[in-house]
Amino acid sequence: MGFPALAKLLILQDRDQRLRQLETSLKQWPLEKARAESAIAKEKERVESAEAGIKELEVKRLGMEGEVEAAREKVVKYRTQQLEIKKQDEYDALEHEIKTLLESIDGQETEELELLEEIEKSETVLAALKEEMAKATKTFEAQIATINESLAANEAEIGDAREVLETARGDVADGSALQQYDFVVKQVKGRFPVIVTVSGGQCSGCHLKVESEVESEARRGQQMIRCSNCGRIVYFDA
Repeated sequence: MGFPALAKLLILQDRDQRLRQLETSLKQWPLEKARAESAIAKEKERVESAEAGIKELEVKRLGMEGEVEAAREKVVKYRTQQLEIKKQDEYDALEHEIKTLLESIDGQETEELELLEEIEKSETVLAALKEEMAKATKTFEAQIATINESLAANEAEIGDAREVLETARGDVADGSALQQYDFVVKQVKGRFPVIVTVSGGQCSGCHLKVESEVESEARRGQQMIRCSNCGRIVYFDA
């Protein structure tokens, strides 16, 4: 047995709770979309980082090539100068410089070969990263498309739910009961349900024992009564 406006208020509560659930879901979709977009960005960053690493290696290799070429030119220059030198000590000094340059060239060429191998391995890794990125991006883009569809559907549902809620509010003929309902919704900060049963002297909303007077009034069902602990509207369901 319940107070006169109970049936209509229970319907209103159901419509109200449904709208709030939809509104909560609506807030989640942008977060899901942002996570998917962030994942795509991270995949791109991995590829871009690998590409930047290869570019650095290429710049280093080109620099080494330039140094080797410059050293070879010096060797040619010193060889030419040796042809014009008549003093043995000057000739030997140039020969020492040439030997040092040739040793340097050999070392740099060895290092350049190692660098080429490193570049080749990095390019293999990059190719694999690009393939992974393509697959991951495709998956995340599909998720985003689904999220956009869900978001649109959610917005449409909210529009319908608002209309249904307004109809339910209009069906509550007792203005005072509606006013009290709205007050309780605010007081409990939208933690539904706000209209609950009382049984065995206990409120099913906060699960605490209510005052005996509250239970007695709920049993009578003559007026709207509230839990003495949480403030929810309570009624006795025989």
